[in-house]
Amino acid sequence: AGFSAFGFTAGAGFSTLGVGAGAAFSTFGFGAGAGFSTFGFAAGAGFTTLGFAAGAAFSAFGSTAGAGFSAFGFTAAAGFSAFGFGAGAGFSAFGFTAGAGFSTLGVGAGAAFSTFGFGAGAGFSTFGFAAGAGFTTLGFAAGAAFSAFGSTAGAGFSAFGFTAAAGFSAFGFGAGAGFSAFG
Repeated sequence: AGFSAFGFTAGAGFSTLGVGAGAAFSTFGFGAGAGFSTFGFAAGAGFTTLGFAAGAAFSAFGSTAGAGFSAFGFTAAAGFSAFGFGAGAGFSAFGFTAGAGFSTLGVGAGAAFSTFGFGAGAGFSTFGFAAGAGFTTLGFAAGAAFSAFGSTAGAGFSAFGFTAAAGFSAFGFGAGAGFSAFG
């Protein structure tokens, strides 16, 4: 099916709970090989927010083995580790500089990438305490294009939908959402 609210189907194009195998998108990521997983309980997912998946290309909390990026670096041989608790990490820093191309904690203004997003206008913010960030994991930013938990205003997508006028809401606690899985 092109869309599955609970995702108990195989190969569905979209699955809210992601219990199906191979779903293109999975909110909770209980499917194997899902293209995107909000909570990352899937194996080999392309992106995982909490990083409970093995070999994920990106892990917000880094509880995975061999992840390409780990925000907290609790992984082995991660390509990047924000705090450097991983063995053999390629990069580890704290980034208290202004206008730096990359800032681990993002205390600088206008950083291109900010792990915690305390900078204004950061291109990417893991925790999203920045205004207008292109992506925010926990969604404490205003107007973010994507919000994993949806504590933002006008977000394009909200996994839990605690936002106003969100384009999509998985649980539909937002007002006037374009789509709501649970209403």
